[in-house]
Amino acid sequence: RERGERNGGGGGGGTQHKKPRKPYTIRNKRERWTDEEHDRFLAGLERFGREWKLIEEFVGTKNVVQIRSHAQKHFLKVSRDKSLPP
Repeated sequence: RERGERNGGGGGGGTQHKKPRKPYTIRNKRERWTDEEHDRFLAGLERFGREWKLIEEFVGTKNVVQIRSHAQKHFLKVSRDKSLPP
C-alpha cells in the first residue's frame, strides 16, 4: 500500500486511521441546580416519570439535555446511597 492510504477495513492487520475528534467545548457557562430547581425536578419525576419534556416544562429553567443529565446523576447517587428516595 502507498503511505497514507486508508486501510479498507477487514482484518488486514494494518493500522487503522481514525478521524480526529473535534475538541470538546463548553458552549454555555455551567450553572448549579438550585435547591428549588432540584425539588421541582424530583416532583416532576414523581408526577411524570421519565417524560423529560414534561419535566422540562415543570422545572421551567432547564432544558431537556440538562434534565436528563441531572436525572442520570441523581439515579447514580440514589443507587449508591440507598437511604435517598428514588
